[in-house]
Amino acid sequence: MKRVSFYVLSVIILVISSPVSGRRLTVTSKIGQDPDLSHFYCTIEKNVIITSYLAYSEVTVFAPVNSAFANRTTADDSDDVLFYHFGWHSKNVGELNSEFVYTISDKHPPLWITNQERAVFVNNAKIVMGKSNYMATARNGATQVLHVVDDVLDPVVRGTSLLSKPPKASDFFEKNVLWNIGPHKVDLFWEKVVLLRKESLYRVDRSGTFFVPVDDGFTEHRLQMLDADVIDAHIIPNYVFFTRPTPKNFPFETLADGKMLFVLIYFMEQGGKIFVKANTVVGNSKHPIGEMIVEVVKPNIPVRNGVVHLIKRPLVVSDKRLSFFPYLPVIHKLTSDPFLDISFTLFEKTRLLQYLDVDQQDQKFTLFVPRDRAWRGLITSSTDLSGNLFHKMKNVMGRHIVVSNLEYSMERLKSLSQSENRTDIDLMSMSGDEIISIRKERNNYYIIRGEINIKVYRADYECTNGIIHIIDHPFIDLNEELI
Repeated sequence: MKRVSFYVLSVIILVISSPVSGRRLTVTSKIGQDPDLSHFYCTIEKNVIITSYLAYSEVTVFAPVNSAFANRTTADDSDDVLFYHFGWHSKNVGELNSEFVYTISDKHPPLWITNQERAVFVNNAKIVMGKSNYMATARNGATQVLHVVDDVLDPVVRGTSLLSKPPKASDFFEKNVLWNIGPHKVDLFWEKVVLLRKESLYRVDRSGTFFVPVDDGFTEHRLQMLDADVIDAHIIPNYVFFTRPTPKNFPFETLADGKMLFVLIYFMEQGGKIFVKANTVVGNSKHPIGEMIVEVVKPNIPVRNGVVHLIKRPLVVSDKRLSFFPYLPVIHKLTSDPFLDISFTLFEKTRLLQYLDVDQQDQKFTLFVPRDRAWRGLITSSTDLSGNLFHKMKNVMGRHIVVSNLEYSMERLKSLSQSENRTDIDLMSMSGDEIISIRKERNNYYIIRGEINIKVYRADYECTNGIIHIIDHPFIDLNEELI
């Protein structure tokens, strides 16, 4: 069923038949009976479109507690804010495992989901587990789910009726008047993006985290030094990072990951404020090696292809020489990345981690590391690896470690796969020969291993002693069972 405009939807709903009695407490009634949701309930009751929608439609409701409204600096009960709390289709917490959830509006940005081991976040709001997962049915039998969240979900964009579809990061710049960002302006940064023909970075469907310096943070010198490589350093590709659920003091790679400029970004929190630290690992004559800390002045602006954070001044562009920041070894990436927790634990339990804690000039590691989602339904970090399972998992994990006198980037592996009309590459892993081939499609790499095509989620994380590729499926055979 396609999402439609609210005004068309409300007319359809209002002509449907009368209510049916004797059912379990509806989601609307459940909200009304919770004194901690009274503000949200009053807002719903005043809106005929939402009350009609709740009467007859399948939906997931994210209801903010009263304190969430009280903590807002400006009161805003506009339709754009209200409608953003209703997800299209019904999903319990266990089903919130996709990257995002569409709202019932066809012009809002999606609701971005971050799953942690003991918490689930919707954008920057945390689901209150003890008060969530309430399921009921609408008058026509449609399934509905209620989740309570500890913060208001704000699309930040207003006047969505003027949009033709959910806005991307490029729309944030081109139709900026529709966004509620206070006194901030972002014209200077976008003008430079357009001048350098980098607009496509903000129009892509691929998700990302976008850092945008406000106009007040530019001097003539900073604007002049803002080149194409620096613009790349303001984007973390493939990840959507809202400020609360994102790990602090952990390095994330930006699009500036080449030989001319290599920049890592950290989120930091101090004194109730959010900062980003940009570490220029590989610099040049214009942009020296070092680190810079910049305040986030307006965080968590959701867009169709990720999230935008407004920052006080441009990253990387320096007014003085910066302090040094080094490369990182492969074991640091495994130890620190919260999205590789299961793989790290399995390397540790199978006693392979100790082999990675070396840094010799003539020995380089190429690691194919499954992210946590890749292990779902196969094994967990708490699985007891005793007896035969230990030896089996040591063999499985050893397949992911290639030791050589050089590291294998994805482009190098693709070239080897295509050379001399060969399709297969024979790599010597710690568990023996690994026969794979590589293909590239629409800027994504895929590893073909046996009958399985494995998407490379993040390629070429360069380290002091090798390289890491984060993958979407472990190196196991099609019918191989782990447990």
